Amino acid sequence: MTFVDTAKVGAAATLAKFSGDNLTGQVGTTLSTPHVVLVTDANGNPVPNVTIGWSPATGGGSVNPTSSVTGADGKASTTRTLGPIPGTQTTTASASGLTTVTFSITAQVGGATQMVFADSSVRHDTVGQTVTGPLAVKVMDALNNPVQGVTISWTVLNGGGSVNPTSSITGSNGIATTTWTLGTAISPTDSTQFAQASGVASPLTFTAYTVPGAV
Repeated sequence: MTFVDTAKVGAAATLAKFSGDNLTGQVGTTLSTPHVVLVTDANGNPVPNVTIGWSPATGGGSVNPTSSVTGADGKASTTRTLGPIPGTQTTTASASGLTTVTFSITAQVGGATQMVFADSSVRHDTVGQTVTGPLAVKVMDALNNPVQGVTISWTVLNGGGSVNPTSSITGSNGIATTTWTLGTAISPTDSTQFAQASGVASPLTFTAYTVPGAV
């Protein structure tokens, strides 16, 4: 007579990150790499049929699915869509009776898609003088996060005068600036001068209403 002893997997004892930690992605997008956990018993054997709850713990966004069940290999997974705020975002995985684990993602700013005035677009000053305060624009991604390192070109459209520098690069706050020295030309019917910023989306035009200088 032959006796057969069939070994059985023990109860779930450990929930651990298997893969998909320390990922990097663009804000507002779905990560291409899933978060994967592994559930094992006290002897390190994979445990199937354990329900895992997933949550976008910090940073906003979502996970899909919000719960999944471990397979025969003890693994379960989800995919994270990042929230709108750059920086560190986290996803948690939990199961009844087991210690929750946390996945970390570095969310990066998206590409530059919009440019707005960062200060007044209308000025009043004397011909031939440097306009009070710099001209400033702010460059942002589609989720309104400031975008660094974008080159903005500055141009005087009429009236003579000059801008300095003629191009500048956005800082960490997404802002680029230049100074505008007005031209000396003025007529009885036209005392308006224009300067323009371009480089992202539609150009922005600054307006200066001028008055004559001292005689």
